[in-house]
Amino acid sequence: MERMIVNSVFQLRNIKIEPPESHFDFQHFRLMTSPDFIRDFFSDQKIANLLGFLHCKDLINSYHFYLRIESDYDSDEEFSRIVTFSQETINSFLNLSWFTKDNSINTHLNYLYTPNGRLIAMGTNAIFTNCTGEISEATFTYQELEKVNSISNKLNEITDATQEISPTPLKKGITTEHVNRENYNKKNRIQRAIVFLSAARLSSFIVSKISLYMNIYECLFTTDASEIIIKCQKGWLVITLTIKLKGLKYLNL
Repeated sequence: MERMIVNSVFQLRNIKIEPPESHFDFQHFRLMTSPDFIRDFFSDQKIANLLGFLHCKDLINSYHFYLRIESDYDSDEEFSRIVTFSQETINSFLNLSWFTKDNSINTHLNYLYTPNGRLIAMGTNAIFTNCTGEISEATFTYQELEKVNSISNKLNEITDATQEISPTPLKKGITTEHVNRENYNKKNRIQRAIVFLSAARLSSFIVSKISLYMNIYECLFTTDASEIIIKCQKGWLVITLTIKLKGLKYLNL
């Protein structure tokens, strides 16, 4: 069976990296900072025409994560698996970068390109905001980026050494589109904390952020799994009541 080769490129937004330049890899993805990389990557004129001149110019002046993936299987199922893997990996970087420095780093599209000319642009649906619910540029050094790798490795060690939490049924669930009810109940404490971190960063509503940040602490430091669920339900109840009582678009904090 013919091997499948897929090149995956993520454009990073709202980030600036201080010199001197160095190499940085996150779970096999290489950070690319040179404009020449994108010029070479999208050198096919047909692809450039599809993307458009202004979009290509925006891509060239950005930072990117790049990964070349080779698979022994050339099928739609395998391609879907590669897409899922690449999306989850970059989302992991976006979430864990918050532990190093508050930021609103985002990705716009995942460009998947094959040597035979196949180009697919997958939306990432990641619109993260900083602690104040705003989007702004954050400056990172390569040393700070390496801390993201250290945090990732440490969390993986803790996760591997921790027993899975037994699924606990929810009466009403957690009312947010970013937390999947079934998957949430199958996650361990570290994974649950990351779910709430992602939800907090996706929200621009400060009261919601605070409640979700508190849920992260509950996941990490509470010994009773049922208590986590109760605290989460109470947190969302407070937010809902606050919005209804205020009846305003924004709260005066």
